[in-house]
Amino acid sequence: MCYDSIQQAALQVYYSLPCVPTGSQIRTTYARELKNEYVITHGLDDHWKLCLRSVSTGATINSLAISTSDRLIASAGEIPGVQLWDTLTGSNIGHFHGNGTSSCPVMFSPSGDYVAIGYDTGAIDIWDVTTGQRLLDPTKSLHHASLVTVLAFSRSSLFIASVAADAIIHVWDISTRTLKHSLARHEGSILCLSFSPSDSLIASGSDDSLITTSDVLSGQLVCKLQGHSSKVNSIAFSPDSESIASGSNDQSVRLWDTPTGV
Repeated sequence: MCYDSIQQAALQVYYSLPCVPTGSQIRTTYARELKNEYVITHGLDDHWKLCLRSVSTGATINSLAISTSDRLIASAGEIPGVQLWDTLTGSNIGHFHGNGTSSCPVMFSPSGDYVAIGYDTGAIDIWDVTTGQRLLDPTKSLHHASLVTVLAFSRSSLFIASVAADAIIHVWDISTRTLKHSLARHEGSILCLSFSPSDSLIASGSDDSLITTSDVLSGQLVCKLQGHSSKVNSIAFSPDSESIASGSNDQSVRLWDTPTGV
């Protein structure tokens, strides 16, 4: 309960009681006090509205992300680039202009310092949330040959990986703003990516039913995890990075030992 706020504005809270929804717990609790107050005869809701705020963006929204601080919402859609919204006020506090149509969900880095999006042109954009600085120039950086389908930040927010319909994994070093690795690991489309919590490995799952792990620093292949009979839709590392869970169209969930691949 917000007791401090109630104590600081007790009179205002008391006189607002007749305005609360008719089916709310607070109205039931203070029913006796409400008997001697003014009555609102019509217009009251039965229950609290679940929607806290509605903001008109002026265009279709295809994806959203909320920052780790819970203070920002990033949106991407018909308007090129990424827009930022304040969760408390609903105001638009920034528009990071992009050069294409978003083709994968917008996402914040775990640190909340960066926001990224992938385009149908095969390029990706990363911005510093605080300064608005563009960290990769899609017109100058090496990018995919087809539309970007998956993005993944490392847990430390030092790296970001992208994949496209070309089945190539790009690993970018955010601090140096350079492409660190270009990895060809699959014969089919890559459907999911995940960095290990230690940031030492990146795992990928594909519609070729294969899972691979690669060393983030060297780019070397570490393991091929074979066992699914259909495409791998989802992968996740355990908190200690010692295990990998995978889910597939073969209707199974498998748990793998990360060091050995079995």
